Amino acid sequence: MGGLVSMYAGIAYPNVFGKVGAFSSSYWFSNQSYEQISDTGVDDASYFYMIAGALEGGKQVEDMNKMSSLIKTNGGDDKHVQVVAHSDGKHNEWYWAREFPKAYKWMFEKKTSLTNDGATPKWKIYYDGVYLQFISDEDLNGSMVEVLDLNGKRLSLSQIMENKAALHISNLKEGLYAIRMYSTQTNNIILAFLK
Repeated sequence: MGGLVSMYAGIAYPNVFGKVGAFSSSYWFSNQSYEQISDTGVDDASYFYMIAGALEGGKQVEDMNKMSSLIKTNGGDDKHVQVVAHSDGKHNEWYWAREFPKAYKWMFEKKTSLTNDGATPKWKIYYDGVYLQFISDEDLNGSMVEVLDLNGKRLSLSQIMENKAALHISNLKEGLYAIRMYSTQTNNIILAFLK
C-alpha cells in the first residue's frame, strides 16, 4: 500500500510531498484514489514517477495509466509525470529496489526547488560533468556555496563572484549530497543533490 499512500500524500499535501514515487500502487483497492484527484485537483508544480509491472497481476499497468491520465487532466503538468511499465515487473522488493535509483534521479535531477516562501529562486545549479555550476540573477557576490556529505563534512567550497561559482565534484562518488549557500546577508539555503 506504500505506492497508494505516497500518491494520497502527494495529492493532499503537495507543499510537503511535491515529488511522489508511486511504485506498484494499488489503485484497485478503492475508487477513492481516483476520486481524490477529481475532487481536489493536482498542484501543477508536483512531480509523479509511477511504475508498474506486467507480472504484478490484475490490471496494475492499466490502473497506473488511468491514474496518470487523471493527474494530467486535473491540473498536473504533463512534463511532471513519468509513467514506466516493465514486462518483467513483479509486486516485490527486488523490482522496486532496481527501479528506485532511476525514479530518484528523475524526480530530483534538473528540477529547481522552491524557496521557503514558495517563490521560484533566481538562481540555477547544474552539474556539467566536472563542476557543480551555480549561477544567480540576484546579487549574491561574496556568498559561499559548499557541497557536504550526509554527515555534514565539507567536500567542496567556492565563493560566489560575478554571481557565479563552480565547485569541483568530479572526484565524488555517485550518491546524495547537500548543497549549502550562506552569507551574512542571506539565510542559509540547503538543497539536496544527486550525483
